[in-house]
Amino acid sequence: MIYLIASQAIIISLVTLSSDLIAKEINSVSSWLLFRGNPQQDGFLPTSIKGPFEIQWKISLKDSIEGTAVVHNGKVYFGCMDEKVYALDCKDGKEIWKYKGGSFKAPPSIQDDAIYIGDIDGTLHAIDLNTGIKKWVFATNGEISGGANFFKKNILFGSQDENLYCLNAAGKELWKFKMEGPFFGSCAIIEGKTFAAGCDSTLHVLDAETGKELSNLDLGGQTGATPSIATDDLFVGTMSNNVLGINWKKPKINWNYKPEKRSQPFFSSCAIAKNLVVVGGRDKKIHAIDREKGLEIWGVQTDGKVDASPLILGNTVVAGSFDGYLYFLSLEDGKLIQKMNLGGEISGSPVFYENSIYLGTSKGDFFRLKPKD
Repeated sequence: MIYLIASQAIIISLVTLSSDLIAKEINSVSSWLLFRGNPQQDGFLPTSIKGPFEIQWKISLKDSIEGTAVVHNGKVYFGCMDEKVYALDCKDGKEIWKYKGGSFKAPPSIQDDAIYIGDIDGTLHAIDLNTGIKKWVFATNGEISGGANFFKKNILFGSQDENLYCLNAAGKELWKFKMEGPFFGSCAIIEGKTFAAGCDSTLHVLDAETGKELSNLDLGGQTGATPSIATDDLFVGTMSNNVLGINWKKPKINWNYKPEKRSQPFFSSCAIAKNLVVVGGRDKKIHAIDREKGLEIWGVQTDGKVDASPLILGNTVVAGSFDGYLYFLSLEDGKLIQKMNLGGEISGSPVFYENSIYLGTSKGDFFRLKPKD
C-alpha cells in the first residue's frame, strides 16, 4: 500500500566551494550506492539540510525492513525480511520491480548495472539494476548481514562463515580471507586496503587486490559494526561496550571511549565529521566523541537501542532508534531539532538523496521524508 502525502520539485543550489568538495557533494547527493555512502563508510555529507521534515510517501510491507537502502537514478532499492528486494520510484513510491530470494537484512550495494545483496541463508545475489532479473548467485556457509564494497570492479563482502570474500563481476571467487569468528558488518576500503573486523576481536588490514594480510591489531573485544575511515583514522565500536579510535596505518589504538554509566555494546557504525565521531549504542544513547581525544562531547538519550548508524548532513545528525523515532540533532551540541515518530523500530540507517531521506522500520513501513514546503 502506498500513501502519497506531498509532491514538490526540488531545486538544489550550490554555493561556491573548492572543486574537490563540489565533486564530492554532487556525487554523494546524486547517488547513494553503498551502506554508508562511500567506500570509506564514513556516513558524512557536507550537504546542509533545512527542516522540519515530513512524510512524502510510505509503503507498507508484510515483514520487517532491517537494512539500509541505496538510491540511484531516481530509484530506491532495499531488501526485506519477506524474502524480496524492492525497487521503487523515488517520486511516488510505486513499485518498479521486486526480486525473490532469501530473507534480506543486509544493505544492498550498486556498481554499474547490477545491485548486490546478501541474505540470511548466506547467498550473495547479483541482480540486474533495471529489470530485477537475477544475474548470478554465490553461496557462502553463513548469514550475510553486511553490504558489499567494491575495489576496481571486484566485489568484497563478509559472511558469518568467518570469511571475507572477493569476487569478480561475473561472480567468480578471486580470494577469501579466513578469520576466527563471524563477520557481521560491511568492509571499508581506502588507498587499496580493506579491513576485516568481526568476532575474532582483531582488525585485519588487507591488500584489497590480493587479500594478503598486511597488518593486524587486537581490538580487545568482538565487533559487529562496520569500520569507518577518514584519512589515517579508523573508528569502530565493539561488543565490549567501547568505541576505538585507531591509526590504521601503524596500526595502533589512539583512544578507547567507554561511557561512564550503563555502558552497553556498540553495533552502530560511526559517522565521521571534522572534529567529531557520532555513534549509537545499546545503552539507548547517541554519542558524540571528540575525534582526536576520544572524550564525550555530548550524548542524547533515546528510549530504545540505537543499532542504526547515524548520518551527518552538514551540521545536522540524523539517527534512528528502536523507540521508533528518527532524531534530528545539532552536530555541535546535540540539541534536538526534530523528532519524527515512524511507528516501528529503526535498525537500518537513513540515506540521503536529492534533499530527501529514505529508511524503513521493523513494522514493514518504508518512507521518503522531505522538508516541509
